[in-house]
Amino acid sequence: MGVTMKKRVKDIYRPETFAVPPETSAALVMDIMREKNISCIVVTEEEKPVGIFTERDIVRYMVRPRPDFVDGAIDRFMTRDVHTITPDMMLYEAFSVLTEKLIRHLVVVDHEQKALGLITQSDLLDHFESEYLEKGYTVGQIMNRGIVTVDPYDAVARAARVMADGSISFLIVCRQLQPVGVITERDMAGFAASGLDIENTMIQEVMNSPVQTVGADQPVLKATARMHEYDIRHLVVIDNLGKAIGAVTQTDLVRGLKNKFIETMRIVAREQSEELAETRRLLTEKALVLEALLNSPISSGIVITDRELQVSHLTPSAEFILQTTAQEVLGRDIRALVEHRNIPYGRFEQALAKIRSGDTYTFNMQRRENNRTRIIQTTLSGTFEGDNPTGILLLLDDITEKRVTEETMHRLAYYDTLTGLANRSMFGEKLRSELARSRRNDTPFSLILIDVDDFKNVNTTFGHQAGDRLLQEIAKRLDGLLRESDTVARLGNDEFGIVLGNTATTGDALNVARKILKKLSPEYDLNGTPLSASFSFGLALFPLHGEDEETLMRNAGMAINQAKSKGRANGESNIVVA
Repeated sequence: MGVTMKKRVKDIYRPETFAVPPETSAALVMDIMREKNISCIVVTEEEKPVGIFTERDIVRYMVRPRPDFVDGAIDRFMTRDVHTITPDMMLYEAFSVLTEKLIRHLVVVDHEQKALGLITQSDLLDHFESEYLEKGYTVGQIMNRGIVTVDPYDAVARAARVMADGSISFLIVCRQLQPVGVITERDMAGFAASGLDIENTMIQEVMNSPVQTVGADQPVLKATARMHEYDIRHLVVIDNLGKAIGAVTQTDLVRGLKNKFIETMRIVAREQSEELAETRRLLTEKALVLEALLNSPISSGIVITDRELQVSHLTPSAEFILQTTAQEVLGRDIRALVEHRNIPYGRFEQALAKIRSGDTYTFNMQRRENNRTRIIQTTLSGTFEGDNPTGILLLLDDITEKRVTEETMHRLAYYDTLTGLANRSMFGEKLRSELARSRRNDTPFSLILIDVDDFKNVNTTFGHQAGDRLLQEIAKRLDGLLRESDTVARLGNDEFGIVLGNTATTGDALNVARKILKKLSPEYDLNGTPLSASFSFGLALFPLHGEDEETLMRNAGMAINQAKSKGRANGESNIVVA
């Protein structure tokens, strides 16, 4: 067993904690965080933690400001749910608490619940042995593909809203999917402390650049070394064209620990069975680890059987996840534990056959709770004595919230948060898909780019909220106008894009563009303020004006620039074909 598996929190935690009393002003707390370059402050009363204030809290209040935020006491804004651990907790237990609770900080307390120090995800990554980072893995196997991007010309306020809505720790700043910078929660905390005008500051003015990147085919250990070298928590994953295709974080890097746990517990369970058969002599180190695992507070549930597949061990977490008790299942066949869990007929028997050859098998079970379906990810593996099976081990994880988070991340990655339309990433995928389909079927299609004329003056004259309302109203008119097979997206600040399938001629495309313009032209009501808007359209047809994505976008962009020039001359909406 690796040395790190034997380490406890007391071996690595930092005894110094930046703590403040509840009456400290939020402004002072943010100043301390910026000065000390730290990600959180612990709020204590009589040396006991009563709350924690993090960079994520700062971002949340930046986009939903309260008039008393800066001068108000920190106890009004802190997160009260402080997760604490003791110095004697094993490191792998601390890691499980961090990953399952989706947090980055744990407060270390003594037997009187007084704060002793702090431990972070970065601390754990520094101390886990490299063998636990799955040396055979590449970045592409563990990276998060649901990236969220922003445009460098967007206001910092938009980036803050996206971060707050999705609980996202950093955003990739892209132009045409080329990463040009990143912006993080720590940056946002600094902006808040310095009083930056986030509504009128563009992201490109304050983003971190150049971007630290890694290729999807690179070893995981190389990504770890890059993070250590630059003291960062995130890397942007790029393809061979330099385009962003994902992101890898510290959490992704240590995801291999879960597989290590399964292997460790398999060994421990086997040795425990041997020792019980040998008149229950003194427990060895691995038996002690098994006992610690079975009684630890980690949220993954563990179920172990004997040779006859009767349940011999069941952790409290497994009882909670399955909503059963040890008295109900100990000594019973494991099949009774998983039946009626919405598993396809024969699936469990297939799994048993597979693990007898030394493989693992993962599937999902379900259970109902308060009229809601909860999803339980189940990893099944065998325990062996030499080549002879001695039982099976189930690792259970309730992934319901993870599924909800993944769906939210997908929505944030591919849809514009302001208008609900597809964003630039989704638009690019749809455009490439339409190109492939049209080449295959030898059919034309049209690309339309639309800009709102003088949109900057709308923000200047009526305010950014009015500008956002105008964009939302335009999106509603566009979304209800086109066919389901067409794609409409918000590409940037005031720019929209449309892919029209099966438009045979330039005349067809112009007719659709005129129809869209007619729909967009009527006056807009911006919370009681009437506003007339004009638009510039740029059209490009495949294959007439280009046979690839870059050429089509370039020619449509040149057409829209001509339309804008006409608009400045005649003060009207204009449509120009490339």
